Amino acid sequence: MDGRLRVGEVALRCLICGLAVLVAALVGTDTQAKTIVYLERKAKFTDMKASVFLVIFNGIAACYSLIQGLRCMVNLIRRDVLLSKPTAWLIFSCDQVKGIYL
Repeated sequence: MDGRLRVGEVALRCLICGLAVLVAALVGTDTQAKTIVYLERKAKFTDMKASVFLVIFNGIAACYSLIQGLRCMVNLIRRDVLLSKPTAWLIFSCDQVKGIYL
């Protein structure tokens, strides 16, 4: 059971990393054009500070998920946990903060 749980954790962290990169790329490359009385105005994600924040935070979340996914893979290969209680609490807290903002 423990091995399947670790494989599931690795899979979920990799999925989160991929989705965060996908969202950052989609928002970062998206543009819209609107024509108002023969003038065309293009809107990019940099026009809104919230979109810029979203792209930056998704990049940070993707990096964090990648690092944690690699840590999980190393622990899965070694069949070792290598976590002290403070480290486990730090990882849990970072996951909760990432979950709030993502």
